[in-house]
This record gives sequence, structure tokens and C-alpha cells, in this order.
Amino acid sequence: MGEKRLVVQYMVRGSNKSADRGSEGRARSFIVAPRIIYELDFLFVLLFDRIARSIVRAFELERALASSMIRTHPLVYGARAIGYTVISIFVGMSIVSLAALLGSNILVLASILMIGILIPIVVFTSFIAYPVIMRSRRRNLTESELPFLASYASIMARGGISLASAMEAFRRSQLFQGLRIEAQEFFRRIGLFGRDPITALEEIASYHPSQVFRDFILGYVITLRTGADVIHYLETKVEDFFRRQGEMIRQMVQRLGVYIEIYMLVTIVGGISLFVLFTSAGGIQIGGRYSGTDPMILIFYNFLGLPLFSAAIMYAAHTTQPRWGIEFRDISYAALFSALFAPILYLTVVIMTGGYLVYSGIFTRQSVLGQISGISAALLTVSIPTWLAYRRATKGLRALERHAASYIEDVSELRKTGLSPEKSLIEASKRDHGSLNPVVRRLATALSIGMDIEDAVRMSLHNTRSWLLRVMFRFTIDSIKVGGGSPEVFYLLARYSASISEAYERLRSSLRLYIIMPYIGAILFLVTSVVYLSLVIARPIPGLGGEVDVASIHKLNMIASTAAIVNAWIMGLVAGKISGLSIGEGFKHASLITIVSTIALWIFSLSTMPP
Repeated sequence: MGEKRLVVQYMVRGSNKSADRGSEGRARSFIVAPRIIYELDFLFVLLFDRIARSIVRAFELERALASSMIRTHPLVYGARAIGYTVISIFVGMSIVSLAALLGSNILVLASILMIGILIPIVVFTSFIAYPVIMRSRRRNLTESELPFLASYASIMARGGISLASAMEAFRRSQLFQGLRIEAQEFFRRIGLFGRDPITALEEIASYHPSQVFRDFILGYVITLRTGADVIHYLETKVEDFFRRQGEMIRQMVQRLGVYIEIYMLVTIVGGISLFVLFTSAGGIQIGGRYSGTDPMILIFYNFLGLPLFSAAIMYAAHTTQPRWGIEFRDISYAALFSALFAPILYLTVVIMTGGYLVYSGIFTRQSVLGQISGISAALLTVSIPTWLAYRRATKGLRALERHAASYIEDVSELRKTGLSPEKSLIEASKRDHGSLNPVVRRLATALSIGMDIEDAVRMSLHNTRSWLLRVMFRFTIDSIKVGGGSPEVFYLLARYSASISEAYERLRSSLRLYIIMPYIGAILFLVTSVVYLSLVIARPIPGLGGEVDVASIHKLNMIASTAAIVNAWIMGLVAGKISGLSIGEGFKHASLITIVSTIALWIFSLSTMPP
């Protein structure tokens, strides 16, 4: 037993040492959390040792953790999954018992019971799915940036630089996410474990989740060991990557199309079906009388379920799309800053339109429309300034990237005349390159006064947000410093840049087809809800007598309309992320869909709903 405790302590300490290192130097209160996690892991391994081993074998956690670069011992991870699942079972039982003691109605109790059952399932599934998600993320990141690695390696190979040495540039660069992680792992194996560069490349490739990356690295290693032509191999692989881009784009478009179709099905068909089932099952009786059934199920679905599902779809789209871009922090700041004014505008509109009456229990057509107008105004307060900030930040980026390829091609032609690389850059800037002219002329001015090329490029690209342009100039600098900037290198760089820019444009044009679906879905959901309430529920049946309970109709209409407006705004974000490859683009569509939905709601409510 004592030996087992020592082994457990060794595994748990090894699995948590990164967390311990991360907490060094912090305040004392922040060191408590890693210590608690360490103690819990120690307890879980002691209690669930055998079950954890079965979990590791059943779900192949050892390989999954290795390929996802999660540095946790598989046995510790399996025991952690079981331990937190057991804790969540007790939490779920406590929630259900508390609801039963409080005497909730049968619908609420059934919902809480379902939540209590789902909590441990979600916890266990999350632990099993996390390595799969991280492995998929690592694969997608690497494959989206692999053409740049192959291009850079082929350019550097002409200057006598090996792939192992070229990895240093990706370790220092902030432009690449996936390749930077791989380069850091490469140098970690060399510095920490004493591996030689070729062995380190083999080890990284052997457990890598991307078959494309694995074939590329192992092919390079075999070519190097057999003494074959490395330059020819790298250039052949680059050509192969760009030839396959058309097929990759087609597959990506199909996958994103499936995502948005599933999203429309769950959001529109699911939302309308649940609304109709709720009203027809007794939520609102025919003739508009309120039966007393709690509409909490509608609220949970529309204000919790659908937003979470939308976030999942956007994350799935994010993992599918290429990581070709720079994060715009000022856009995030614009969204947060605008959100501060959203409550003020909401209160202003609600007071001016009479929407505040719903807080006093007065539900009329005007008060409901006022409430919806206030919500729409608040959402537009967030989305419109954010989209304007995004538009200002990205305006002209695509044109810059198109002109950059032609500029580097001009440099290649000038190099063939015998001019030096710096002189070629200066002379090429005298030609017309459209929106790129300010950038290349700043570069030419800096080079003319004798500034180092790296400093000159950094100055010329100041406030330029194009990720692809920064990558192209980074490759240009390294090709000049290492290989002397030969005409062949500049020609290859221009060809690669044009191919990447063209692929990006093809992807964007292929995805524009899906932009109309959220608009149709949002209007369909909103109009169906209002028309159903006004024509089916709010009309008394001839011969049965009685009056329509107008307040109940308007109360349910406010829930349905609010859900329609909020989810229409979220649909715009999803549409922008899928079709425009950016959440920033989604704020434009969110604004447009919200405006269209609000106008449609006013028209149909005024023409069909009782006052």
C-alpha cells in the first residue's frame, strides 16, 4: 500500500507540476486552487484506480492525451473524470431533492430532474471529449498553416537552411498559432530530452493528429536521410498543397453548410414546434384563456438552449475555418464599450413607448411592442458600433493582399536585372500598386536612408492589419537575410502569395450562398409565432361563448417575440461567422436581421393582434 501511495504521488505531481509552476510568484490565495486540485487528484487515483485504468483502455486516453499535447498522466486523467462525475452525481441529487422539498409543480420538477440526470453525464462526457476537441484543434491549426511552413522551408532551403533551423522562426513568430506550438514542442524535446533535430521531428510527427503534417515531416526526414534532393521535395509538397486547396475548400464549404442547416433546423423548426406544442397542450387554451401552465420550458429553450447551441455552432465553424487573420482587440473593446450604453438606451425606449407597463403586470399590444423595441435598441447599440469598428479595421485588406503578390513579382523581375534586393524593393515601389502604394513607398523611403530591412519593414507595416501581408513581408526579410533574395526565391514567394490570396477569396465567395438562410429563418420564426397566436389562439370559437383573455395572449406574445428578436440577433452572428469567416462580420448581419425582424413584428402585431 505504501508503494502504491508513492507511485500515485509521483504521477499526480508530474501531472500537476505545470500548474504548480504557473502559480509560482502569485499571491497566496491563488496557490490554494492548484493545491486543492492536487489533493483531489491524489484521492481520486487512490479510490478509482481500477476503474480509471478501464476508462483509459476503453477510450484510448493515452494516445488521445499525447496527440492533444495534454501533459497529464492517463491514469490521473481517468481517475479525475470518474471523481468529478461522482461529485456531480451528488450535486444533481441535491438539486432534485431541494426542488421536491420546495413543492414545485410537476413540469418544473420534471425539468429539474432532467437537469440533475444530465449534470453527471455532461461532466463525464466533457472529460472524455476534451482531448478529442484539443486534438481536433491542433490538427486544424496545423493543417491551415502547413502550406506556409512548406513554402517557408522551400524558400529557406535555397539558402542552405534546414527545416529544423527554419522552425526557430516559427517559434519566435506571433503570426502563427499552430506552427508556433509545434516549434515550441520541437525545441522542448531538443533542450529538455536531448534529442537531435531529426529524432525530435520524428517524435512530433509520430503522435501528431494530422495525417497531412505527419506525411510531410516523415517524408522530409526520409529524404534527408537518404541523401535525396530536399529542395525538390519541399517544392513538390508546396505544389501539392496548393493543388489540393480546391478540394479542401470544397470540403470546408460542405461542412459549414451542414452546420448552418443543422442550426436552422434546430432553431426554426425546433422553436416553432415547441411553441405550438406548448400552446396546444394546454399552455393557452383555445379562446385565449391562460391555463396556468408554467411557460418556463419555452424560456429555457429560447434564452438558454438556443444561445448555447449557437455558441457551439460558432465554435464548430471556428475550428473548421482556416486561421488566417489577426485578432482585432479594439473591436472587442468597442463591443464591451457599446454594451455599457445598451441598458441606458433600453430604458429610454421602454419609457418612451410604454414598454415599462409590463413590469406592473399590464400586458397590452403597445406595452409588448414597446418592450420589444427597447430590446432591439439595446442589441443594435452593441452590434452597430462594433460592426463599424470592424469595417474600419478591415477596409481594404483584401486589396492590399492582392497587390502584394504583384509587388513581390515586380521585385523578382528587377532582381533578374542584377539589382540588389534592397534596390529592387525601392524601384518596384515606383510602380502603381493600388492601395499598397503607401506601404511600399514608406518601405522604399526607409531603405533609401540606410535603415535595416527588418526595421524598414516594421515601420512600413505600422497599423497595417493584414495578416497575410505581414507573413509575406516576414518571408521576404528572411529570404533576403538567409538566401540573398535570389530572383527564384522572390518568384516562388510571389506565386505562393497569389495562391493563398486566391484560395481565401474562393472560400469567401463560396460561402456567400448561406448568408440568406438566417434572414429567412428569423422572419419565419417571428411571423409564425405572431400569426399563430392571433389567428388560432386569440380567436374565440363560435358557439362556445366566452371572451378572449387578451392579457394572456400578449404575455405569451412577449415571450415569443423577445425570443425571436434575441435569437435573430444571434443568428446574425452565426451567419457572419460562417459566411464571412469572422464574428466581426456577424455584427453587420445581426444588426440587419434585428432591424428587419423588429419592423416585421410591428407590422404583423398591429395588423393581427388585439389591442
